[in-house]
Amino acid sequence: MRTVQNSSRDLKALSDLDFKFHDLIISVSDNPLLINFARIHNAKFEHFFFFPYGEEAFGVDAFYERHLEVYESLKSNDAYTVETTMRRHYADCARRTARYAAML
Repeated sequence: MRTVQNSSRDLKALSDLDFKFHDLIISVSDNPLLINFARIHNAKFEHFFFFPYGEEAFGVDAFYERHLEVYESLKSNDAYTVETTMRRHYADCARRTARYAAML
């Protein structure tokens, strides 16, 4: 992830990596409803990267750091930590989307 961020400002490459990262996390769930919801949400959310404010809203420079926090929570192997980190991550994405979607 760090390599893609550092070597490219290509939003498509970052978006693809983001989708794969989240899909990998979701795929270990034993909840098919959650899996389907997350995949639909992630696929639709991915398109926001390509709107005029996508790069500004999600900060290519902070892309790695935001996902490192999720990765570190997964390494903790603590369900509560993972859940709260993922909720915080998605809430941050929702705030960023709402802020910039109003400008479209």
